[in-house]
Amino acid sequence: MAGLVVAVFNWLFYDHYSPLPEGWFSVYADLIRKGQLPYRDVYFFLPPLYPLFITAVQAVLGPQMIMLRLVGVGLILFSTGVLYQILRSCFEPIVALIATVAGIVYFQSGVAHIAYDFFQLMTLAALLACLGLIRFDRALEEKRGVARLAGWAALTGFCAAVALFTKQSNGLLIAAACAVAVMLAGFRGGRAWAVRGLLWFSVGFGGVAGGLGVWLCAHGSLTACLAMISGGAAAAKGGVR
Repeated sequence: MAGLVVAVFNWLFYDHYSPLPEGWFSVYADLIRKGQLPYRDVYFFLPPLYPLFITAVQAVLGPQMIMLRLVGVGLILFSTGVLYQILRSCFEPIVALIATVAGIVYFQSGVAHIAYDFFQLMTLAALLACLGLIRFDRALEEKRGVARLAGWAALTGFCAAVALFTKQSNGLLIAAACAVAVMLAGFRGGRAWAVRGLLWFSVGFGGVAGGLGVWLCAHGSLTACLAMISGGAAAAKGGVR
């Protein structure tokens, strides 16, 4: 039901607005498809995951902006479902439903809302990481199998890495908080489970980090990437004066 309400809400305006920031990442994706790469050929102050995501969407669905908007609506509906599952673990269904719809609609109320913006991808990853944490904690409390515990912790690490490599500032806080939360939840079963949880988290996190690291190294962009997303990104915000 929450997804239906949010879908109708987006149907009313998904092709009736034109925010000024839209189009920047489509250009980056188009350049990647033509052989140019962020950091090596083009200045880029964010981690590489989001432009690669847009590149993949363009490769499959084409470069038309309306297709990206439809993909963005899909991301929002996915976030709606995940948020409902998170709230449903704490509240009655009707309360979770109302809070989910209100939260998702409010999240889309920004002046420069873009359904497929990197904030949408990062937010979805953060929500999935939270859901993974909840399920990991519950599985540990109910003494479920090791495979299930490992799966939820690894999912949390994977999604935390997606958040980090989509937007480094917010994503770093998300990833650090998730790592600490997995470790603290693990203490429910003792110190050994806390260490195991953190190791499983690291496996999921390392899958994303390792894949992007290999890609950057293969294209000779790793050093430039680290420079641009750290000092370069900070400088892009301007000085204190």
